[in-house]
Parts: sequence; C-alpha cells; structure tokens
Amino acid sequence: MKKHTWHEILDQDEVMYYEATHHAGSWKLRTTLKEDEDWVYHETISKENLLKLREILWNKYQRGRGSYSIIAKLDKQISKLI
Repeated sequence: MKKHTWHEILDQDEVMYYEATHHAGSWKLRTTLKEDEDWVYHETISKENLLKLREILWNKYQRGRGSYSIIAKLDKQISKLI
C-alpha cells in the first residue's frame, strides 16, 4: 500500500490535510482539519482531488520517487469522469 499526503491552507488558521492510499488498484481518500483528531473517509474521490493527487504524483515522478504507471492508471480514472 502506498500513501500520498498533502495539505492545503484554507484560511489563515485552517489547514486541511489529505491522505490518499493506493491498494489493489483502488484509491481511498481521507481528510482532516489541523485541529481535528478524527479523519473523514470519502466514499468517492472528487475530480478536483484526483487532479490534485495527480499533481502530487507527477512531482514525485519528476524527482525520481514515483512510478509513471500509477500516473497512467490515475489518468484513466480521471478521463472516465470527464
């Protein structure tokens, strides 16, 4: 199982943390705010989050820390949403 994490600053004091995991050909996403202790699991991943995940994976691939094959699989999943 591979984990990919990133965060976004929503407001001055709010930070949203994302964690996407890839296992057995499927993606799972969970999020939390900085001040929360509990994670929220998402049944489906929005197109916006898939595109952000693709950007994260592309950056890892550019640095030699990721595989292009996982990006290609994610691209297929994104193209189905269009």
